[in-house]
Amino acid sequence: MTAKLALLQSAVVTAGWCISACAAAQSFHYSDSSSADKLQTRVGVALGDGSGLLDAGVTLVGQGGETEVLPKLTFESSDLVQGLDIESVLRYADWNAASAGGQPTLDTKVAFDAGGPVDKVEGALLRTASGDDASLSMRFSEHQTDFSVLGGDALGVRGGVTVRDASGERTAVSTVRTSLGLGSSVNVESALSVQAEQGAAALDPALDARVVYNAPLPFVERIEGTLARGASGDGKTALSLLFPELASGGDVSALKVETKATLEELTAQDGDGAVRMGLTTKLTGLGTPLLGGTSSLILTLERGLDADPSSRSSSLAYDQTWAPGRGASVGFNFKVQRDPNDIEPTMGVKWLKQF
Repeated sequence: MTAKLALLQSAVVTAGWCISACAAAQSFHYSDSSSADKLQTRVGVALGDGSGLLDAGVTLVGQGGETEVLPKLTFESSDLVQGLDIESVLRYADWNAASAGGQPTLDTKVAFDAGGPVDKVEGALLRTASGDDASLSMRFSEHQTDFSVLGGDALGVRGGVTVRDASGERTAVSTVRTSLGLGSSVNVESALSVQAEQGAAALDPALDARVVYNAPLPFVERIEGTLARGASGDGKTALSLLFPELASGGDVSALKVETKATLEELTAQDGDGAVRMGLTTKLTGLGTPLLGGTSSLILTLERGLDADPSSRSSSLAYDQTWAPGRGASVGFNFKVQRDPNDIEPTMGVKWLKQF
């Protein structure tokens, strides 16, 4: 293990020096996202600019007396060909395992902004040792009708289709999305999907609807309602209240408070269900002269409306970022997750330097 790890670290450092010497846009990044029962660190180098990026890194995970060495190579391109975006990720299995050296996992995504009747075409290929999973999606351009209600946004309709082949099992999903404004304050969006499998009857349609009401109230800024029903019969109904943002001043560094309350009901195919409520509060602009930079604090509370104490949870997350110099950034985050049986703190550090 020691020889492999030393060789890997040397390779990363050498690659970093090579990139720094022969390219105009390079960066070195380091992040630590360890928790109470697991040590996890990622280090890597990146080469590229706005049109293409090549990132080589390795993640080290230590848990239970064992260390995993997980290399990853990522290539991204957005401007080499107009309208074409490519992302390809090559992941290797644990180099520290006895079975190291097996076939890596290749995950490639391609998106093309076609314009015209077909707005966007997306393709994906996931190749693993157990088989391939490929998909092709076409999203058609939105059609604006002349139908409107109370002077709101006119009815818009957009269609799409996705064909997937997972190890020889083919499925097709057709989706129709609509949007309609009810006056100037209410907007309704919906998506209806039908899935069909090769050699089988079409499943029940899946529905996802969302209603947004921009409330002219001093204590509520927006009300959102969602209704989702899956093809298997599972469902979700939610109501959210977004309260007006509170700010101590008009500048960017002012202290701001954003609050959102949610009430949702989850139903299963067999009829079982659960109702829970949540509250999320985010504070930004907490910078002090001593720490500098920018920071945020997020408090999340969730509770089920039943007698089961395990349905209660809460979390407190703090994020701090600095920009110590040109092309450099440092980030620190700390999160405490609490449930009735345990308190789990996690801490992360990210460092990025461009050369």
